[in-house]
Amino acid sequence: MEARLLTLDAAAAYCGLPKRAFRHQVRERRLPAPVRLGSRELWDRGKLDEYIDALHGTSSTGRRDWNAALEKF
Repeated sequence: MEARLLTLDAAAAYCGLPKRAFRHQVRERRLPAPVRLGSRELWDRGKLDEYIDALHGTSSTGRRDWNAALEKF
């Protein structure tokens, strides 16, 4: 079973980015913010997929622009 919530290392690797670049994209709101469970920061794999789809201008429901995608978060 694959974990749905990913650590920083795993989330950055999932996106194919170094940790520093991944954090920068989160700060710029190009990638989702983490959820907090206690003192841990974890990223939802599904949200990462949604944001990446929005960057490409596509989603499972069809085309949408980046600003429209951000409005739902």
